[in-house]
Amino acid sequence: MNLRSTVDRLDSKIGKYIIEEDRGTYLYDPYFGITRNRVNAEYCKGLIRLERKDEVVNKIVDFLIKAQNHDGSWNEIHPYYDEPSSLVTSIVGDALIEFYVRNNEKRIKKSVERATKYVLSCERAPGYFIKSRNFRQDHLNVDATCADFLSSYARHFSDREAKIAAGRAVKHIRDHQFENGVLPYRVGDQGENGFMKVPCIHYQGVTAYYLYKTLEDLETEEQDWLKRAVDWLAEVQKREGRFDWSKSSLMFAYRLTGAYAFAYSSYAQSREDKYFDRSIRCLDILNEHIYDLVLRWEKSTTSDIFPSFVSVIKSSNRRNDSIVDFLHKTGYGYYREFSRRRFTQNPGDDKLFEKINDVLSLNSSTIEPSRNYPDLFMTTECFDCLSFSYVRSR
Repeated sequence: MNLRSTVDRLDSKIGKYIIEEDRGTYLYDPYFGITRNRVNAEYCKGLIRLERKDEVVNKIVDFLIKAQNHDGSWNEIHPYYDEPSSLVTSIVGDALIEFYVRNNEKRIKKSVERATKYVLSCERAPGYFIKSRNFRQDHLNVDATCADFLSSYARHFSDREAKIAAGRAVKHIRDHQFENGVLPYRVGDQGENGFMKVPCIHYQGVTAYYLYKTLEDLETEEQDWLKRAVDWLAEVQKREGRFDWSKSSLMFAYRLTGAYAFAYSSYAQSREDKYFDRSIRCLDILNEHIYDLVLRWEKSTTSDIFPSFVSVIKSSNRRNDSIVDFLHKTGYGYYREFSRRRFTQNPGDDKLFEKINDVLSLNSSTIEPSRNYPDLFMTTECFDCLSFSYVRSR
C-alpha cells in the first residue's frame, strides 16, 4: 500500500471518533474516556495539509483555543495526569500555525504568541526544555518538538528570539548524539547514569522527524550528524522490514507500532534513495497493524515467544546497568511480550500493571494494559507524520 492510501486509511479510522456536542467538536478516546489536546492537534494538522474537512478543522481549532490555559499552555491529558506541557503546547501551537497560514485569523496569531512565550519559559538550560512540572528531566524528543514549534513560529512571524532558541535546541541534541548515530532518550545530570540514557528505535524516529522539520524552517542544510541518526534506524531494520528490537533499550517504548511511521518520515525527509525499499516496508508493516485503529504494539504469535525473550535480554543487558535496573527492564520486557500477543477492545478496565507498580513500588507514567489494543493516540501520531511526508513528496 502506498503512502497516500495509508494516510487516507488512517483518516477514515480516526474520523469515526469525532464527537460533536455543545462544548465543541473534538476527538474522544473511547478506550480511556479522555479527550486529548495532542490527539486533536495531530489530526487537525493532517487535515489541513490534505486540504479537506474544513468544517471539522474549524471546529477542532475552536475547541483547542478554548482549551488553552491563561499562561499560554495546553495540558497533556493522560489517564494518569492532566497538566500543562511544553511538548503538547508545541504540538498544538504547530497545528494553529498551519491553520493561521491558511486562514490568517488574528485570534489564532494571539493564541500562538502566548504559546510561544510559554514554551520559551520552559527552557531550563541552552536547548533543554522541561516537558512539564512533574517531568523535568532532559528528553531529547521534547527538545526537538519544542524546536520544531519555535522554528515554525520564527519562520512565519519573523521572530528572532524563537529562531535562536530553536537553534540552541538543535545544537543541544547534536552535542548529545552517540558516535554510532543514536539520539538517546534522556540526557543530562538526571539521566547520565540512569537506564533511560539509551537507544530507542521509536524515539530515534520521533526526534529525527522533528529535527528535519526544524532544520527546514531554519533554512539550515542537513548535516552529517542527522544523516547518521537515520543511518542507525536503517541498520537496526531487518531485511523483511521489521526492526530488531534487541537494539532498543527503552522498555516502555518497546515494540511500538508508531516507530514504523516515524522511520518512514525520517527516511523520506533525508531524501536518500538508499532508504526507498526500507521506507516501503515500513508502510507495509504499519498497514498490517491497522484494524479499527492502529494497534499499540507489534502483534505476534505464541510460537515465537522464546526468541522474543532472548531479544528482551539482549535489549536489557547494558554494561553500565545495575542488577536492579537489568531485572526491572527484563521484567518489563517480558510483560510486554505477553501483552502484545493478546487483544482487547477496552484496556481501561485492565488494572494488572497498576498492581505490579504498587507491589514493586515503581513510578511509571505509561499505560501498560496486559493486552494489545487499538490506540487513537498512536493513530493520530502516525497520521501527523505521514501526512507531512505526503505533502512534501508531491
